[in-house]
Amino acid sequence: MIEWKLISGKTGYIKLDDSLVVTYDINGRDMVMIDSGYRESPELLAWLREEGKRVAAVLCTHIHVDHIGNNGMLQREFGAKIFVTEREYNVQQERFSSDDKISFEWMGREKYFFGDSGRYETTVIPPSDSARKNTLAICGADFEIVPLPGHSPDHVGFATPDGVLHIGDAMMSDMVLKKSKVPYEMNISKTLNTLEKIARLDHPYLVASHRAVIPNEDIAAIAQANIDYHNDMLDEIERRLNGWQEMDKFITEVIGNRGVHMRLTRNIVWLPVAVKSYIDHLIREGRVECRFDSVFARSRRMKTEQDGAPNVKIDKNVADFVKNETGYDAYNNKYDKVYIKRTGKSHSAGI
Repeated sequence: MIEWKLISGKTGYIKLDDSLVVTYDINGRDMVMIDSGYRESPELLAWLREEGKRVAAVLCTHIHVDHIGNNGMLQREFGAKIFVTEREYNVQQERFSSDDKISFEWMGREKYFFGDSGRYETTVIPPSDSARKNTLAICGADFEIVPLPGHSPDHVGFATPDGVLHIGDAMMSDMVLKKSKVPYEMNISKTLNTLEKIARLDHPYLVASHRAVIPNEDIAAIAQANIDYHNDMLDEIERRLNGWQEMDKFITEVIGNRGVHMRLTRNIVWLPVAVKSYIDHLIREGRVECRFDSVFARSRRMKTEQDGAPNVKIDKNVADFVKNETGYDAYNNKYDKVYIKRTGKSHSAGI
């Protein structure tokens, strides 16, 4: 049974599966939703009809499958406009910027998380201008757009006219922090910067998708708990890298050591991607070195293991092109094994 709960003014939320969907009442009949849940819900449609409500628009914080599940149904039934940021939409359509292409090829299966937009028409939100406050006007109401990248390429938050900011998956709630073993972030570097930004927000309430309404006085503490969690995860991965290790095998060990079972298909797909994101951050910080091996290189090289590295012909350190926006395809196609080790370089305090 769906139950609407008030947050402030004309802003409230409903719970769909494991997610909170924020609603804003426009005129007593029409409403705006921020995100729409994991899967198409006949129960949601029945509740809307019973309450005499129509959905005028859905604002998508990002387009992972668990946030856009009812987009198609709401557009079919009510003509709801579906708003998605331009970069998220382009990634969904596999139209990558050079930077996104590097990240997606390196990460592997991130595309699995992006839902199918073919079931509805999308209205694209142009890129944000960080020099000014960005808003989106819907039915005479202004919704603030707050860039919160990291969990996905162009993750954003939307604040209702009541100042309630839905942050999607930009920050884990206390509940998720307590039970999470391998959290998913596409870009840990950007996530950490976003968490610092969240800690300074002055909105009266934040809504985290996975079941938390957070009053302003608790925001900074929860943001810091998230930062500490990610830094602890980074430190743990770095500590485990004793000498050169094949990355795929190492990732499997990390997942197992955190008590996660790989029986479910979704775990097989997203958990290695999640760990690889942390490794990517460590490479960018210079705390982990990464080398590539290939069938071609193995067939030609002489054995050189002077520094304890695996017998690998080294053409380029991954850090050189993970940071670069060009030339990834050649490396992605050429190498079939990756080896990593910690460098011993200490990281700076904080983020």
